[in-house]
Amino acid sequence: MSDLARVSLSVRDDVARITLSGSVDSCAIDLQFAREFLHVVSSVEDSAARAIVLGADGPHFCFGGDLKAMAAAGDQLPNLLQDLATNLHAGICRLANGKIPVITGVVGVAAGAGFGLVLASDIVIAGRSAKFSPAYGAVGLTPDAGCSYFLPRIISRTRTMELLLLNRVLDAATALDWGIVNSVVDDDTVSRRTAETAARIAQGPRCAYESMKRLIMAADLECHLEKESECIVQQGGLRESHEGIRAFIEKRPANFKAI
Repeated sequence: MSDLARVSLSVRDDVARITLSGSVDSCAIDLQFAREFLHVVSSVEDSAARAIVLGADGPHFCFGGDLKAMAAAGDQLPNLLQDLATNLHAGICRLANGKIPVITGVVGVAAGAGFGLVLASDIVIAGRSAKFSPAYGAVGLTPDAGCSYFLPRIISRTRTMELLLLNRVLDAATALDWGIVNSVVDDDTVSRRTAETAARIAQGPRCAYESMKRLIMAADLECHLEKESECIVQQGGLRESHEGIRAFIEKRPANFKAI
C-alpha cells in the first residue's frame, strides 16, 4: 500500500473539500483508494461542514477501478472486487444519503466507478474537457458505484442501456443535455465555480437542505448497492471479465465470442 494519500480532506469556512489523487498512475480506484474514500466521507459527517466539494487535483477526475490490480489478482479477482465494493459502496452511500449537499467539479475523464462518484453528487460542474463513460462492458464487468441506480433515474432506462451496451463516451455538452451535469465551463474555472456554489449553499438552511436530500434519496440506495456488489463479484469469477481486463491492458479489442 502506498504511503501517499489517495483521498484527502480539508475543511474551511464551513466547506469540506474532498480531493482525489489525480496523477495518471494514481487516478484509478484500488483498495487503498476505496478505504480512504470511506474514511474521509465518514469524517465529513462528524465535521461542521455545511457543503462538500468533490474534485481531483490532476488532469482527470477518476478512471474507475484499477484494472492492473484486477488483472494481477487472477483467480482472486472476486475477492478483490468484494473488498473494493464493500468500502467504496459504503462511502458512496454515506455521500449520497448524507445530510450535506455535494458539489462536484469534473475535468478530464470520469469513467466506471469514477462516473459513479459524479452521479452520486447533488450538483455537478464540468469542464469542457470532461468525458463520461460507464466502461464496464468493455472489460466484461457489471456496473458498480451506484451507476445502475443513478443513471436510469437521471437519463432514462433506454439511454442508460445505450451507455452500458455500446460503451458510449459522453462529452461535456452531451452530459449537460442529458442532465448528468448542471453546467459546463472552461476547465480553468471549474474549481472557482464549485467553490462559489459551495459557499452559497453553506450559507443556506442546513436542516432544510438535509430534509431535501432525504426526500430525493427516499429509494433504497443501500439495497441496490448490495445487488451491484453481488453482480460484479460474480462476474469477476467468469472468463469474460478476465479477457476484457487483459484486452484493455494490452490495448487490443476484447474477444468475448471466443469464450
